[in-house]
Order: sequence, then C-alpha cells, then structure tokens
Amino acid sequence: MGCGISYYQDASLRRKDKYVRRVTGGSGLSADAKIAVIGAGVTGVLTAQWLKRSGYKNVVMFEKREKVGGQADTMVVDGKAYDLSTKYIPILTTHDEGPHPAFKKLLEEYKEELIITQPPVTWYYKSKEFSNIPPCLAGFERKKIILDMIKGFEVADVFNQYPGIHEVLDKGLTRKGETFYEWGVRKELQALTTLGAYLSDMFGAGPALEHSAAQALSYRQHYIVPYLWKIVRAALDKAEGLDALKLQFLKTFKTHPKLKEYLDKPDGEIPGGQYALKNGYQPLLQKIIAKDKTEVRLSCPVTDLEWGEAKEEVGGGKKKQTKKKIGWLVTTTMVESEGEGEDEKKSELRNKQNDGGDDNEAKNGSDKDSNAAAATTGTPTTTTTATTTATTTTEAFDCVIVCGLGKFDFLPPKHPAKELLSMMKVNPGLETWLVELESWDEERFGKTNSIVFGERTTNFGTRKGLPYDSRPYALSKDYADSNIVGCIAYPDDKLNKEEKEKLMREELKLELGASVKRVIGFRRFHWPVHVPPEAEKKDFFDKLHKLQGQRQLYFVGEAFSSAGVQACIDWIEEFMPWHFPMHNIAPSAK
Repeated sequence: MGCGISYYQDASLRRKDKYVRRVTGGSGLSADAKIAVIGAGVTGVLTAQWLKRSGYKNVVMFEKREKVGGQADTMVVDGKAYDLSTKYIPILTTHDEGPHPAFKKLLEEYKEELIITQPPVTWYYKSKEFSNIPPCLAGFERKKIILDMIKGFEVADVFNQYPGIHEVLDKGLTRKGETFYEWGVRKELQALTTLGAYLSDMFGAGPALEHSAAQALSYRQHYIVPYLWKIVRAALDKAEGLDALKLQFLKTFKTHPKLKEYLDKPDGEIPGGQYALKNGYQPLLQKIIAKDKTEVRLSCPVTDLEWGEAKEEVGGGKKKQTKKKIGWLVTTTMVESEGEGEDEKKSELRNKQNDGGDDNEAKNGSDKDSNAAAATTGTPTTTTTATTTATTTTEAFDCVIVCGLGKFDFLPPKHPAKELLSMMKVNPGLETWLVELESWDEERFGKTNSIVFGERTTNFGTRKGLPYDSRPYALSKDYADSNIVGCIAYPDDKLNKEEKEKLMREELKLELGASVKRVIGFRRFHWPVHVPPEAEKKDFFDKLHKLQGQRQLYFVGEAFSSAGVQACIDWIEEFMPWHFPMHNIAPSAK
C-alpha cells in the first residue's frame, strides 16, 4: 500500500505508550490547581470533562456565546431535535459498526439514542434521476475506482490509529506541505482522494484537494468507509470480467468481518449511511457539564491574558489574608447594552475570543503591554456609557487551556503562539437553513432522505472551484412525520440575509418543486480553521508542540486534532494524559 507503517504490528506498542502517558502526565499540576478552559465548544467541554474526572477540582470554562456548543447548534421544534451543523456519525468505521470506541462509551454513559438517517443520494433535477456514485468519480474507469476503494480501507485503517495531525506527519504518512491532491498523485490513489475531497467539500470544508494531506486524510477518513463499500458494490454490479478484483476486495475484509458481512447483504438489508443523535449534540454537551458539575461562564469572552503577579484574598473573617500569586491573569469583559450599538459592541469583544465558528469573522485586536502585570483578582471594574455597561474582571489561574480555532487576540502580543497561530487559515465556511416546506413529494423522494443536488456539486472533489453563491447544494429530511428540512450552502457574503433567503427558496423550488412555508433557523459558520500546507513546511506543528505547556499554557482544537467530534475525543484521550497527571489513579497503578 505504501503508507509506511502497519497498524496491526504497531497497535500493542501504542497501547503501552498510551498507558505510560496516562499515568505520568508532564505538567506536574496538583489536583487543587486552578485551570481555565477557554471555549465551551465540543473540544472545550470534553477537555473540562477529562480534567474533572481525572481529579482536578478547580476547572472553570469561559464561553463568549450565550450557550455551549461551538460548532454544535441544536434546535428543537415540535419535540424533534435538529442539528444545524455538527450532526452525522458514520454507521461504519474501521473500528466496526457504529461510533469510535471512546465516543460510543460516552454515548452509552449518557444513554444517548442514535437514529439512522438515509445515506446521501445524488439527485439530478434535469433528468429526474438518482445516482449512488458521486459525480466527481464519473471520469474514472470502474476498475480504477474499485482498486482505489480497496486500498482505501487500508488507508483509513492506518490513519485512524494516529489521532492528531502532528502524529500523522511524525509517522511519515504524509509529507510536510503536501496537499491532498499531491498525495493522491504520489500514491496513485486519485479516485480515493477525489472521494475524500468530495466528502469534505460536502460538509462545507472545501476546497479539500488544496488542503494539507495530513489534515484532509485525518479529517473525514472515518466518514469514507461507508462510501467505499457502497461505491464498490455499485461499480461491481455494473462491471464485467472483474471477478479477480472482487476476490481481492473480499480478501481486504479478512480483518473486517462486519464490513464483509455488510458487503454480502442484499441492498434492502443495508443500514443507512449515518447515525444522528436523537436529542442533538448541544443537549449532550449540557448534560456532560451538569453531571461533572463544571463551572461554565457564558457570555463571558476572554479579552486579555497575561503572565504576572496577582493578589488573592484567602480565608474569611479574622483569618482573611491577601497573598501574592504568580500565574496567568485571565481578564473577561461582560457587556450589557441597551439601544443602538448593542450588537456591534458585543461582537467586538467576542471576536477577541474567536474560535472560527461565530457569525462574525475574527478581527485583530490592538496589542497590549507584554510586561508582567500586577492585578487584584476577582474584583470587577464597571464602566458605564449612555448605552452599554461593561464589567471587567481579572482572575489568576495556574493553567490555561485554549480550546478553539481562531487567532485569539487576547494572547500576549509577543507570545510566540500569536505569530504561529496567525499562519492558520479560515475557509469561507458555510451557511445552514432549517425550514418547513409546504409539502414533500414522498412518492419521489421517500419519507426521509439526504439529497445532494447533482448539478450543484459537479465540482465537488475537484480543483475547479466551489459555488459560493448562497444557493443550497444539499438537503436532509430526517423525520417521516414532519416537512421540516435542513439545507446547506456555500455563502456569498456580498448578499444580505434576505437576499440569501430568496436564493434558498428559488433553489428548493427548482430542485425539488418544493415551496418554503416558513424559515425556522439560519446560521453562518466560518470554518474550518486549518493549518495550510505552506505552514506545515515551516514546521508549524513542531513549533506548536514545543510551546505546549510553557508556563502551563496549552492549545487544543480541531485544527490540531483533525475535525469532527470523534477525532476530538480520540485526540483528547491522547493529549491530556501526556500533559496532565491523573489524580484519581490508585498509587499501585502508578
């Protein structure tokens, strides 16, 4: 295969290495250490959960928005949950059926119910036909598709064992600065990389072929598996004289009995293409916070972070004392506004703690004095104008973990991480709509469906450019007894929301003959924030790795772990034990 490493030979060593990391965390922090987690998205919540369950008593999360979730945004309508962004879980991975083990354990703990949604199909409205093979693969011979997909299982299996883009690069699975397109050419797996790029483009993360190969292959590889065997089935059904290839394909399943079992099933018995959480992602994150009793401060953007000396009051009554403490001074600014200018003021402050998922793009804040500061912590300062009240509070922490995807303008201006993070890029992102249709053509489209608009996605998985025009390119209907659907588009930000809504309505009418009865929800995402190939060439990940833990400051997030909830969980399971000792492990285990 040429990936340079055998998972099966290396797995036991990695398990041993993981155990050593777990019991010998390198930070040396005590269980009483005061830890600030900046950002309450998926990564932030799971990081705080890991800390709390590892015995750390004083963990505080700061979130600029009014609710937790980050990229996860759940709306409940008529008792049904709809996720506007983070949503799907692949029904098959290289692990077997269902979610990755760590994620599966999490779902079982909180008794989260999974629902099966329909696998995406491509709809061509001009010919009124469906297709199970993405349009981007139309230019490849069927033999090439089959061979690439067979090898794709090994690729997915290998990459799955190395959570974190840094590990992928360290193991030589890709070259530094290599694009996804270049990797495919070098490995002669152009059909496979085309499919992987198509899926990334479909999830609003394009143009994937121009992204780093390490990022792209780590990103959606676990989503590729269900499509690999479906595409091969479809290709084999229409190919002649390929019995030898079919035998080779079946041989690939020697260590994947569940996948082989699915391959042998009749089409009518094959499950859907992905799972979704019945109650949505946001409620799950809220339950995690509640169960672990983690303190989270909402609408509380971090606006300043400095290393310095602080005065803290300890004890009470006659025993009350003021002590000096050296650590991270975390400043937050809460704004309560009335009248004109409210949204602008809040947006300005929130952008200092930007994580790439807000409705507004990150803006560079002014630099501050980088000298060590002295402050009295916990005492708020209030500034009042005619229309706003800003309350600023500075608090000292022993450790800060930055969980997010932005440039983070609250960092000290001369901190090396500030320049490093500025090398990252933010894609134009996507916008999602939740709407109710006047009617649904059940006879043509089924009671539920996930429909990709073929004429809109011909360039997906290619290097020809994406349709940044705010017209939807895909739609999902998850409930048979509801006409509420979600749709997704690449945005044209020259348009206002009303103009975008008009285009959305026009496209749904054109593609499906459906009229929109009402708009329920809309969200604009700026994502993914990622490390581009040119930054990899400049040793971005090596430099970041060396910065981790300096003065107990850490950086985690999708840009480093690879995107997707399951990738974040796998990465946290690797990263946190490496840096933080677990205080709830019995002495004999250590």
